[in-house]
Amino acid sequence: MNERKRQNRFLAAVCVLSLLMAGGWDLPVHAANTGASVSAIHEINQSPRYNQSVLVETKYGALKGFAKDEALHWYGVPYALAPVGSLRWKAPQHLHPWQDVLKATESKSATQIGKVNGKPTLLGSEAGAVTLDITRPDTAETNLPVLFYIHGGNNQTGKSAALPATALAKETNAVIVSINHRLGLLGFNALPALRHGTAEENSGNFGLLDIRAALEWVKENAEAFGGNPENITISGSSAGGRDVMAMLIAPSFAGKYQKAISFSGGMTTADPAASAHVEARHLAPLVVQKGLQPDEEAAVKWLETDNKAVRDFLYGLTDEEVAASFGGAAIRMSAFPHLFADGTVLPKEGFDTKTYYQVPILMVNGDREFSIFCKGSKPFNTLTSSQLMADTTLLPQYKFAEKYGSQMYGYFNGEESAVRMLDKYAAPIYTCLIHWGDDPKLCGEEYATIYGAYHCMTTSLMTHILTNAAMQYPALYASPSCKNVSALLNSYYKNFLWSGNPNGKDLNGKELPKWAPWKDLKGTTQLIVDADATRAWGKMSKEHTSYKAILDEMDADQSIDHQAKKIMIQTVLNGRWFSTALDARYQNKNLWE
Repeated sequence: MNERKRQNRFLAAVCVLSLLMAGGWDLPVHAANTGASVSAIHEINQSPRYNQSVLVETKYGALKGFAKDEALHWYGVPYALAPVGSLRWKAPQHLHPWQDVLKATESKSATQIGKVNGKPTLLGSEAGAVTLDITRPDTAETNLPVLFYIHGGNNQTGKSAALPATALAKETNAVIVSINHRLGLLGFNALPALRHGTAEENSGNFGLLDIRAALEWVKENAEAFGGNPENITISGSSAGGRDVMAMLIAPSFAGKYQKAISFSGGMTTADPAASAHVEARHLAPLVVQKGLQPDEEAAVKWLETDNKAVRDFLYGLTDEEVAASFGGAAIRMSAFPHLFADGTVLPKEGFDTKTYYQVPILMVNGDREFSIFCKGSKPFNTLTSSQLMADTTLLPQYKFAEKYGSQMYGYFNGEESAVRMLDKYAAPIYTCLIHWGDDPKLCGEEYATIYGAYHCMTTSLMTHILTNAAMQYPALYASPSCKNVSALLNSYYKNFLWSGNPNGKDLNGKELPKWAPWKDLKGTTQLIVDADATRAWGKMSKEHTSYKAILDEMDADQSIDHQAKKIMIQTVLNGRWFSTALDARYQNKNLWE
C-alpha cells in the first residue's frame, strides 16, 4: 500500500473516532470476551481482524501507536491493573475497559534500581511492571506468528525495551511482543506474612503470574495487531530464558502457547523457605533503621514470622525501599530467590517433574556464556579490556576462570537441560551453541580473548542493535561475518516461529544447514554456528560433556598456580547458577546461608 492511501485510511478512521468521542455516537465499552469494536473503523479497513493504521481496537479499548522504519509500534500497553496499594503482592487483576484512545508510544519498565551517572537510582514504576511493547511489519498481512519475549536481568532488573524489535519483526515477518513484569522482591517474595491470599498468591511467584497474565492478554488481543492467537512462541533471554523453561512445567501455562525459545537460560527453581530467609536478611537493615527491632538478628526472626505487623511493614514500604533492599542484579546469581517451587504455580520437585507441557523448543547459547560475568567480577572488574590484556598476572587467571565458567554455563543452559528433559519430553528439542567470536584473526585478539560469544549476545545478533560487550566493538558487529551469522540465526528463528521447525529456507531462499533435534544421549547434540570473513555455517556436533568432565579438566589445568586457581574457584566461579557441582566438590561457602 502506498503511503498516501495508508494516510487517507488513517485520517478517515480518526474522523470516525472523533465523531464517536464528540457525542455523535457512543464509543462501545466491551467485556474481555467480545469481538473487536469501533465497527466503522473496521469497515473502512475492510478487515475485522487487523487495521493497518496505528489506531487499533483491543478488547479493552482503542490504542494509538506510531509508525517508524517500515514497522508499526505500540509501546507501554497495559495488560493488567497496576499492582499498587492493596494489589501490591496479589495476582494481577484484569483491566477495566477504557473509553478514550490510549496513547501507546512510550515504553515503560517495572520498579528497579539502576545506575544513572554511576549512582544507584530508582527506575520504572509498579504500574510500569504490567505493560508490554508490540512491533510488527508495516504490511497488510494478517495471521502472523507472535513472538512473546521476556527480558533478562536476574528477575531483578531489565525492561521490555531491551528487545528493540524492528529488524526482527521485519526479518521474521512476525508480531513481536516484549513484556515487563514485577521484579525483585515485588515480583518474587516468599515471606510468610504475605501468604494470606489464594494458593497462587501464597506461592510468592508474582512475577511469573504477571507473565501468565501478559500471555493471556496477547492471546486475547493478537488479532487486533494481525497476529495469530494460535501461533504464539514464548521466548526470553537469561532470566527470561529461565522463566521460559519454568513455563514448561507450570501447570497453569499449558495450552497458552505453541512453541518456546530459551536464549542463554537454563533450569532454575528456588525453595520458598530458604528464599524467605535470604529475603529477610536483606530487609533486616531497613527494619532496624525504622526502629521496629533492636538489631538485624532480631529483625530476621521477626520478618520470618507470619503476623500483621510484618505485613503492615511490607505494605508500608515505598517501592524504592523494596527495590533497594536487594541492590540490583549485581548480587550473586544463585542467591537471588525467584521461581519458587511451591507446589501450586511450580511443582515442588521443580524440573524433576515428569509433567512438561510438550511444545517444540529451541535452546540457543554462546560458547562463552560466562565471559561478561567473569569480566565483572573482582579482581578483573576494575580494568578495561585493554588493561587486562596487558596484565601478565591477571590475564592467565581470567582465561582460566572464563574458560571453565563458560563451559559449565553453556552446559547448564543447553545440554544439561536437554538431557534432563529427554525421557519426559516427546516434542522436538533443538539446542544451538554459537562459536562465532572466538577467532582472533576474525574478531581481533582483545574481543576473542575477553568476550567471544558472550551471555545474551543473541540479542545483538537478532536485532542488529548493539548491547553489552558488542557496544565496544561496532566495526566487528557491522562486519559481513557478523551479518552472515545474524542472517543464519534469524532464518532459523523465522522458520521456527511459523512452523515449529527451524529447518527450511534462509532469508534469501536457500536451503539452511540441517538442525536436528535431540534423539538420545549417543547421537548428535547441538548445532554449532560459526563464520569466517565471507560466510556463516551450521554443523551438528556429536560431542557430549558433563560437569565431571569439565571439573576434571579444570583440576588438571596447570596454566595458573595452585593458589591462584583456589582463589578463582572460591571467589569468581562460586555461587553461580551453574556452579552447584563445583561448589560441592570444593566445599565453597553457601551464599544462601
